[in-house]
Amino acid sequence: MKNNFLDTNTSNIEDIFGNGKIYRVPLYQRDYSWKLENWEDLWIDIEETASTDYPHYMGAIVLQNSKDKSFIIIDGQQRLATISIAIVASIYQIKKLIHAGTDKAQNEERVELLMRKYIGTKSAASLKYSSKLFLNENNDSFYQSTLLQFKKPINYRKLSDSDKLLWDAFYYFDQQLSSKFSTDFSGAKIAAFIDDFLSTKLVFIQITVDDDLSAYTVFETLNSRGIGLTSTDLLKNFLFSKVAASKTDLDHVKHQWKKIIDIIGLNEFPAFLRHYTNSFDLIVTKDKLFKRLKTKIKQANAVFELLDALEQSAYLYYALEKPADEFWEDYTEYNIKDTIRELNLFKVKQYKSLVIAAFQYFDKSNFVKALKICTVISFRYNIIGRLNANDLEKVYNKAAIAISKKEVAHARDLAHALKSVYVDDEVFANTFSTKTLNTRNQKKLIRYILVKLEVQMTSKDFDFEETAATIEHILPESIEKSEYWQSYFSEDEHANLVNRLGNLSLLEPRLNRTAANQDFEQKKEIYQESQYEMTKQVEMSEWNPQLLKRRQARLAKVAKSIWKIQF
Repeated sequence: MKNNFLDTNTSNIEDIFGNGKIYRVPLYQRDYSWKLENWEDLWIDIEETASTDYPHYMGAIVLQNSKDKSFIIIDGQQRLATISIAIVASIYQIKKLIHAGTDKAQNEERVELLMRKYIGTKSAASLKYSSKLFLNENNDSFYQSTLLQFKKPINYRKLSDSDKLLWDAFYYFDQQLSSKFSTDFSGAKIAAFIDDFLSTKLVFIQITVDDDLSAYTVFETLNSRGIGLTSTDLLKNFLFSKVAASKTDLDHVKHQWKKIIDIIGLNEFPAFLRHYTNSFDLIVTKDKLFKRLKTKIKQANAVFELLDALEQSAYLYYALEKPADEFWEDYTEYNIKDTIRELNLFKVKQYKSLVIAAFQYFDKSNFVKALKICTVISFRYNIIGRLNANDLEKVYNKAAIAISKKEVAHARDLAHALKSVYVDDEVFANTFSTKTLNTRNQKKLIRYILVKLEVQMTSKDFDFEETAATIEHILPESIEKSEYWQSYFSEDEHANLVNRLGNLSLLEPRLNRTAANQDFEQKKEIYQESQYEMTKQVEMSEWNPQLLKRRQARLAKVAKSIWKIQF
């Protein structure tokens, strides 16, 4: 089919990389991201094709004419890059024969012919290959200077994640090919494998367009037919298509899009985009995210408005994970870094849509108060209550929409809007009184809770990350060899109570080592040497299940006054 919109034809690798054609992945395209499961699927397809001699359909690739025999890859970069790597790994098998001195002259000629046919030409000056395929700005240097030169990375651990994937792909195909040809290892066999299977039996529908608008339209249409692109890819190409009529506008959008991706990170962007959208609109799931945003962008000016809003929110969103980020330097008077540390410690995400809205519409003071409200709710609802996160997200979303509509303009109004997810004092205290946390994987959270309790009880200035305290188990973690502790706690009681908050306290490392599994009388004497008041107060005549629970109930009363919202 041929018209003014696009050309389509069926192509194989020999067609694609033949006749001096050059292919470039746009600078703004995502990095190489295929992983083991993708390589395995491709290798299975290659093996099946080799055994049946039937072509294998690899899907559609979308190319845009750039100039004579030069094309921009709009869709298909992951597949073309991986097949190129598989060919390089195949040629590397022949180079192994050359190094071993096997048919050296003939195999050197094979390598030269195969490289020129599928990979690229060698520079007369540098004697290095410049490929027919150029990857994006983050991956091309490694692809050209390492993979195509058959070099091992100097320091694999220092590679970027995507360059590691490129190398891992090469290594994977190298291993598969070594196994495949282990019993019939010859340059002729490997060359035939490349020419007869890799280059001719992997078949694409090649769609070629002449302008940006056509390229992005085809890209989106293919997705609606089941190619399965991410919301990131879809939104990017949709935004580009809306401004493609103007090269100046398109360049601006490309630049700003890349800036936002660089701030957030490609993997985190879909989650960010969802939180951003939920900050002003009804909750949307990831699979419907693109459609929701698309309906809101009618004209080119809406593209710039969206990108400006995304960029502004991106700096905040990134900083929410980084308490030390320079973003918070404007908030030093509010001690906001402690609040950000706590939200990160709690590992909660639902609050982010609300905070994005509050950042946009609240003044600085009310924004900080909104964050602290989220901290208290997160602790009561998520950490201690372990209540339904979906219900919490719905309430946050409703409040975020109210903020964006300016129906909620102050933190005090926000507190009332969130009252349904604020666990009341009685329920919170009762739940806290029976709370168990595992010191093996929740140690930092336990230190935080104990330090906050200590500060509240003494008004001393302790920091949960910096104070030199360990977590002391009053009832030791192991009592198998202790007749003393077994006389107070049964096996079941020990299992159920050893990690209860009422059994935990703060203790200096030196004292903790001394206390170890000693009897309670000896522990009490050691506790009196501690600087931590909560530990000094453990001075009962004995330590049994009832006293443990009673101590935890007292701590719960203190906790009510720490994690509290004043309505």
